[in-house]
This record gives sequence, structure tokens and C-alpha cells, in this order.
Amino acid sequence: MRLELKVHQVLGLPNGMVRMILLRKGMKARIQPIPKTEEEKVVQKVIGQVSQSLGAMFPGGVVIGGPAPSTETWDARIEMDVTFEEYDQMGKPGINDTISFEVKLE
Repeated sequence: MRLELKVHQVLGLPNGMVRMILLRKGMKARIQPIPKTEEEKVVQKVIGQVSQSLGAMFPGGVVIGGPAPSTETWDARIEMDVTFEEYDQMGKPGINDTISFEVKLE
């Protein structure tokens, strides 16, 4: 299973570690209604394309066709401590970057 998390906060710790606070979108934010008419399909497609275009220019700051973002739209908050080296290997993700993890049982 692949998990996508948004970086909410990054803190440098004095012991050579970095603490990242990560958020996962809630189910309501991930589920979109199925369009019933051709007009709804076109509108949903246009909104998706505009959101994607503007989202690249203003990460985390653009919401089209829905309520303003709030912490209520997130269903999980994860605090993770990694070494500076591990943080560097991850590409030094910053606030509003999305990172993904593969989760599997071993």
C-alpha cells in the first residue's frame, strides 16, 4: 500500500535529528462525487486541471470548488524523527511537499 503524506512542519533537533510532522488527507477530502451529466463531467475535469495548474504555482494554497483547507480535512497526524542524513536522502522535503511511503507487512 502506498501512503501519501503532506509535510506540515519540519524541525531541526539538537541531537542530529529532524522531526517531521506529516498529515494524511481525510476520506471526505479524497472522495469526489461521480458526475451525473455531461456538464458535470466537463466542470469536474476543468476544475481538476485548473487546481493542478495553480497547485504547482501555489502549493497548498489553492482550493477550487470546495471549502478552505483546514486541519479538519486531515485524518492522521504523524510525527517522525529521522537523521539529517536520512532527511537529506529524502530530498529535504519542506512544508506543503507531499511525500509517499510504501507500507507492507514483513
